[in-house]
Amino acid sequence: MKQYKDPTKNAVRNVLEPALAEKGFVRSKEKDFFRIRGALLDNIYFGFGRWGSEVIYIYYSVHLVEDPVTSIDTYNVGGRLSASWFPKDHEAAIESARKILKDIEKSAMAWFEEVDSVEKLEGAWYDSGSTSAFTAIALNDLGRARIYLADSIARKAPLIYESGYPGWRENESGIDGERVEILQEALEAIDTGKIDSWKEKVRDKKLSKLGI
Repeated sequence: MKQYKDPTKNAVRNVLEPALAEKGFVRSKEKDFFRIRGALLDNIYFGFGRWGSEVIYIYYSVHLVEDPVTSIDTYNVGGRLSASWFPKDHEAAIESARKILKDIEKSAMAWFEEVDSVEKLEGAWYDSGSTSAFTAIALNDLGRARIYLADSIARKAPLIYESGYPGWRENESGIDGERVEILQEALEAIDTGKIDSWKEKVRDKKLSKLGI
């Protein structure tokens, strides 16, 4: 077991990482851990405080592997834990890490067991736009996916004219040009019968970006 000078890093590498690895998680960045379950991607992130803070926030969430637009940093389908963290020395940090594992087992792992399918992910995610389009693709409900994609591409956003009169304009505020292109690629893949190759491309790109 390699020992690290920094107590926090040492506790992450020698306590948290091995325990999560037993559950199928792989470390991506220093404090990010991911696990693939078919079409689902589980994430546990440790938000350590700065400047000697004695609080840690643990974010856990479920995502779709083949969703090219929803940020992996969101935890809409998940939650957050807070726990004590004492990084002053190695012994204190390791003891804190061991206590954290109990909280993870009780809350995060229980949540992952509850959200164990794309159907349950969709039920826990309140969105009728692009995210629902990608869950529909994962469920092979391409007709519904097409409707959601077309709706997301055409989404309008509020505009206040100089006169103060409210109006509407296309593709502003929350859906930029790059995102529109991604949605259009998915829509084209459905229309041309190339959805499987699209899914493979999206999956490979995401996992490569995460380094897992």
